[in-house]
Amino acid sequence: MNRRMRVFTNLQRRRILDSKKSIEYFLIKEQKFMSVVIDARGLSCPQPIVRAKKAVDEGISEFEILVSDDASKENLKKFADNSGYAVESIVVDSGAYRIKMKKTSFIETKTDSAKEEFSKKKALLIASDRIGRGSDELGSKLLLAFIYTLTELEKKPGVIILMQSGVRLATEEPQAIENFKKLTDSGTDIILCGTCLDYFGLKEKVAVGRVSNMYEIAEILLTADIVSLP
Repeated sequence: MNRRMRVFTNLQRRRILDSKKSIEYFLIKEQKFMSVVIDARGLSCPQPIVRAKKAVDEGISEFEILVSDDASKENLKKFADNSGYAVESIVVDSGAYRIKMKKTSFIETKTDSAKEEFSKKKALLIASDRIGRGSDELGSKLLLAFIYTLTELEKKPGVIILMQSGVRLATEEPQAIENFKKLTDSGTDIILCGTCLDYFGLKEKVAVGRVSNMYEIAEILLTADIVSLP
């Protein structure tokens, strides 16, 4: 039997059930060689990361994942860095990104103590470009005043998450941008929802903070002490 036939006969399909949906891994094995390809093309945030995490949790040390857009590519690069994996290559393949991830020999991940320390920090969720209902003009002024006040407080939030129209504050509102920059200089992490930026067409206008995904945002919301503005 030639090499090609040996590879073909060792083709295996493993199904992993997740919330009544199956994730398909195609494994080609020949002696010590193993290739795992995860097809996440066309999936919205955070599904590509969820599928990559399942591969990590399965103990797969090397795999490739296919995604359709830049946001998913960048999110997976961050995920790899936080999970003890290195991105070995990114290739454009038939209109999609083929990202190869490999487990590194030295794994630097968040420890339980680091997570515990983070849980003691305040996280502020801003999901609008104004505070409250009633007068939109008044609501906008109140929110800008609130953000300015944060820069004057001795105890500042550890992280500020901007979602929905709240992302406008870090892209289109000069006063908020200036004060957010002061907060980042003081150690506050400003996080913008990537899906929200795409929806409003503001991805190219980010002036402060970093773009993230729903997976990381959900982790923060479930770990930190959250304050949410209405």
